[in-house]
Amino acid sequence: ECREVFESIEDTIVIDHHITNQSYADINYLNAVASSTCENLIVVLAAMNIAINKEIAESLYTGILTDTGAFRYNVQPETFEFAGMLLETGIDIARIYKILFKRRSKQK
Repeated sequence: ECREVFESIEDTIVIDHHITNQSYADINYLNAVASSTCENLIVVLAAMNIAINKEIAESLYTGILTDTGAFRYNVQPETFEFAGMLLETGIDIARIYKILFKRRSKQK
């Protein structure tokens, strides 16, 4: 179903950090060194002169946190620079961590 929707769109863009990405969109932005797609999104937003407000920062931080396993995997120095930049917007990183990793049952 998602593939059908994607293929029905006239102009497509893919932003990714997985080296296995096969560049299937009209425009592809791939940086496999990045810890997460959200790091790549930060770069794209900056290039487009789009300010990152608190709401956007929460989403981007969540993506970085989940893709890195709470900063345990594939972390680069830039990962912490991006996280620091997002923190400057006033996001509550403890709350985000608690929602993501502390509210799940042990079975999950």
